Amino acid sequence: MGLKKIGKLQIEEEALDEKTPFWWTQKICLVLMTLFLISVLFGITGSGLLSHKTVFSSDQHFKLVFDRFGRNTVPNTINILVNQSSNIVINIGINKSYLQNQEIVEIAPRPIKVVDAGDRFKFYFLKTPNTTTDILFKVKPENMGVFKGNFYLDDNVMLPINQYIFP
Repeated sequence: MGLKKIGKLQIEEEALDEKTPFWWTQKICLVLMTLFLISVLFGITGSGLLSHKTVFSSDQHFKLVFDRFGRNTVPNTINILVNQSSNIVINIGINKSYLQNQEIVEIAPRPIKVVDAGDRFKFYFLKTPNTTTDILFKVKPENMGVFKGNFYLDDNVMLPINQYIFP
């Protein structure tokens, strides 16, 4: 191979014409590392800017806090906060379609009654006097995918939930 003169430099033509396989490997690894760092930053691995989501009712009395991203067979926490409910007993409804591929691992406090109400399960809890009632559900996904559903307060206020479950 001959030398090619570029300005004041002399470079072998082989170095100019061919990109080595190592160069392509470097570029692919750089792209993969960048994608991984972006996913960590946004919370796909558990904690990040977008890992948790909070949904409020229009009157701010019903609040749902949950993990947007989860892992298959690892329990996810859903925190329900009810403020200023006029009833002594709080009724929380959850779509059957949301619970279809999940196992409820824990509910705190324990509901006083659970009712199968057609398209949803209703969980009845005693209201905590003069304070916000905090209800905790731990659910364990049995499959991967997108889990969509609705949580209801006293059958009239609905909040949506969307979770993405990875392996």
